Amino acid sequence: MGNKRKPARIADNKTPTPTPPVDLPEVAKAEWKRITKTLNDKGILKPELFFSIRQYCTAYARLVKCELYFKTNSLIKYTHGGEHPDAHWKIEQSARKEVQTWLKSFGLTVESNNKLKSSEEVVELDDDLKELME
Repeated sequence: MGNKRKPARIADNKTPTPTPPVDLPEVAKAEWKRITKTLNDKGILKPELFFSIRQYCTAYARLVKCELYFKTNSLIKYTHGGEHPDAHWKIEQSARKEVQTWLKSFGLTVESNNKLKSSEEVVELDDDLKELME
């Protein structure tokens, strides 16, 4: 009589969209749903990516938390030793870099999309050349 999960819909041989891990923060769960849908729509969502997606969502949640922190707090801490950057700044920079790295690995950055478009153009040129040779 426990809580049963409904099976995800499968369309066009795509992986069922997984539910987010229960221990993720809410903002990470929302990002999980968004990113898994995006990857599924691109046809590249696979179960072996779930751990990477979890890591990405965790870094994303840290980034959001730091950005919210800086809305009400200064980047600079003033102490007897002088001015120092807030510790959240280093955490935010690290999370931002990790998020960018994961997005690039998923092929979801402008740079990776441009590379994909370039490779598609090469394939189109190859097809055109084959037609000319026939």
